[in-house]
Amino acid sequence: MARSRSSVHSTSHGKKTTRRRAEAPRIGRPDPTREPKKTLLISTEDEVSSLNYLKKFVGEEAVRERWAVSFADHAGSNPRTVAHLAKKTNNEEGPFDETWLVFDTEGPQNHQRIADARDAVETARQLGYRTAVSNPCFEFWLILHFERFAGTIADDSAACHRLWRHIKEYEKGFDCYTPTRPLLDRALQNARELFAERCTQNAGHPCDCHPCTQLFRLINSLLG
Repeated sequence: MARSRSSVHSTSHGKKTTRRRAEAPRIGRPDPTREPKKTLLISTEDEVSSLNYLKKFVGEEAVRERWAVSFADHAGSNPRTVAHLAKKTNNEEGPFDETWLVFDTEGPQNHQRIADARDAVETARQLGYRTAVSNPCFEFWLILHFERFAGTIADDSAACHRLWRHIKEYEKGFDCYTPTRPLLDRALQNARELFAERCTQNAGHPCDCHPCTQLFRLINSLLG
């Protein structure tokens, strides 16, 4: 007669023992010894260069271990729109531990853009958000990876011409993360020093500091 399967079996001494079933792994339960990640929202004016750069940066292990990062939907490049979408996302999905607005001024000669940027900075101040403003543009942040440039950069076209000295193939949408990442520490130092030197005279307002960028603040926050 065939022996039936059972969780009970006989030993050589005739004693009965119970076979212990392995516990199923726990799914979806957080490790109680591990602190929950903080949440961070980034709202950008850009759908190309700066957005691609930041998405690659937040993919770094050091950032992923610390933050759960989200990006607000894109609906235009106006700084007022960037602020509005950050507020909308916070209301619908937040609140987030940190919210950052990332946009450019396009240079001091663009008076309407400067007015919109000032409005967005003020909105951020009122809502407790943070800004990573580049004056005149994101490309100035990339330049600072290679040199501590403090000359005049009128607009994004002038910034791109300067950047081509270091990244000849650069254009909008180019992978600017890979060639600049090894030089990040230099960019952080250059941006921090230039911002301190130029914006101390202007009460720290990024719209009055040209050229400058606050992106070093966002990167420092991401890296902890």
